[in-house]
Amino acid sequence: MEHMKNLFSVHRQDLERSVHEILAELKYDQLVIHAGTPAFYHADDQEIPFHTVPHFRHWSPLEGPNHFLLIAPGEKTELIAVCPDDFWYEQARVGTPFWIEEYTITEVGNAKTAWDVLRERTAHKNTAFVGDEQGAGMAPAHGIAAHNRNPQALLSKLDELRTRKSGYEVACIRESNKIAAAGHARAYDAFMAHGSELDIHHAYLIGTKQAEVNLPYPAISALDEHGAVLHYQHKQEKRDGGICLLDAGTSFLGYASDVTRTWAAPKADGRFVSIINALNVLQQELCARVTPGVHTLELHYEAHKGIARILKAHDILYCEGDEAIRAGLPQAFFPHGLGHFLGIQVHDVGASNSENDNQKLAELFPKLRTIRTLEAGNVITIEPGIYFIPMLLKKLKESMSSHLVNWDLVQALTPCGGVRIEDDILVTKEGPQNLTRPYFESLDR
Repeated sequence: MEHMKNLFSVHRQDLERSVHEILAELKYDQLVIHAGTPAFYHADDQEIPFHTVPHFRHWSPLEGPNHFLLIAPGEKTELIAVCPDDFWYEQARVGTPFWIEEYTITEVGNAKTAWDVLRERTAHKNTAFVGDEQGAGMAPAHGIAAHNRNPQALLSKLDELRTRKSGYEVACIRESNKIAAAGHARAYDAFMAHGSELDIHHAYLIGTKQAEVNLPYPAISALDEHGAVLHYQHKQEKRDGGICLLDAGTSFLGYASDVTRTWAAPKADGRFVSIINALNVLQQELCARVTPGVHTLELHYEAHKGIARILKAHDILYCEGDEAIRAGLPQAFFPHGLGHFLGIQVHDVGASNSENDNQKLAELFPKLRTIRTLEAGNVITIEPGIYFIPMLLKKLKESMSSHLVNWDLVQALTPCGGVRIEDDILVTKEGPQNLTRPYFESLDR
């Protein structure tokens, strides 16, 4: 862990410097970040799985609720860690992790004591508070002005800091991809052994050595037509599929990977297998274009051109290029965005920071979520897909563009579901770094 210790130290120092500058600009004396508050299901004593407030995670890998970070210019950042005695659940202790020397540690036994300590630290100071809704609701009773709770001007600046990943954060995302690769390899074996969606999912968990609750998002394990449901949520006993779409990532020190692969069994329709191979080539071409200064709408447009080209080459469409895009053809087969920022959250902050000055692209893709010019340090997913979604195909068939589609072939391929291929890409001045492919070389072959 010595390498991670050094990376984290640089990460923390740079983050502290930037946040101190922000506090001075916005005229705050200090910043409190709350790890979050435990919550329960309605009318139940069962606790909802806890997710750390992302801004806390940006500073500390410490797990669990109720902790505080106190960040004040001129002082070493303090971590108020809540470590209760409890025989019902195992509680995380601070211990001696690689990052402990970066903070002044104040360890307390319960949340009430943590709030009491915080009240002492915030007395007579203009303190900004960042945390979840429940924590923000408690803040005014503990010395923090109500108007200083989650101030938008501060949150926007903190969000923007998170869009440019440090060396430590990139290392975490790399490791998360490495862990995911082990899970995908086990899942692939289960698929080839005619396993069910549930079998494939369980194999993935075994390969990653992570419990389902620790995954950054619910894994998608879809056979055949289920691959056309973009966020397919079930793991049915359906087995012996021809096509498997697995969208599954892992977490490492709170940082996510987000990886999708689509595999074909020997019995799969050869025409669909050819589409998978063609999409893989296109996906790598798009990854190569992830460079500083490129706008995400430009990448999205190139993805649609490439998908129209694949569909034309496979006799599914009778046209390609701008003609196909204007007619809404590739949009019916590829209805989601090309990618999103990735980090502490799977759909990480920084979806948009710019107005698109290309009116043509803005009109073609009015609902695109990630709209910004890429810069060094961004980590973004690249995940083109081609899906045979009955609901969208029905609309296309009833449209003025219906004559541009080979409906007999569409009908024949619809049972195959869909294909999506997704890697996590780091933007650098020297060019894109694929954080996923190095760990998938044997599997991708």
